[in-house]
Amino acid sequence: MQIKKGQDRVVFVFPSLKIVIKLPIIHLILAFYPELLRVAFRKSIRTGLKYTREYFLMRRPSPFWRALFKGLHDNWGEFCFYQKTKNVFLQPSYFSFFGFLNIQLYGELYPKKDEDIWRQLCVITNDGTMNNPHHFRKSCNFCFYKGRLRILDYGDNKTQKVISRYGVKIFNEFTLDWDIQKTKERTLA
Repeated sequence: MQIKKGQDRVVFVFPSLKIVIKLPIIHLILAFYPELLRVAFRKSIRTGLKYTREYFLMRRPSPFWRALFKGLHDNWGEFCFYQKTKNVFLQPSYFSFFGFLNIQLYGELYPKKDEDIWRQLCVITNDGTMNNPHHFRKSCNFCFYKGRLRILDYGDNKTQKVISRYGVKIFNEFTLDWDIQKTKERTLA
């Protein structure tokens, strides 16, 4: 078993069982700390409480809600998106307990550098992945399963939009030896 920690989730990898389990991280300190400081440094407690109420309740998605529920939202989003679309580019999410626990199919991480995957994805999608560079720039968000590239982290809405538009194309056109092919094409031209 391996343990990998992201910004909003912890992933337990079980290669022998061919599954990964994703659990959300709830950032209690990040959720409450800014507002506690704001209340503490206001001249009047009434003004501080007014701003605190707005922070917790009025503005959604507020930093408070994101700190507490981003991991849950992403887990649940991955499961629902996979069940709804069954897109071939997605690494399957088999089960979710309302976002508190996700079970996903295991796949070997993409073996090349971040730049290699980013350049090829930009070419295949005609820069469509620029809409969400955070997810598509990092090779740790991808795996190779049965000789094909698949995405592991797809709970974010922006990521899902890119996948809906380009997922099948990426699945069909992505290749591991892309740099070699592009180099040969340049030398022949």
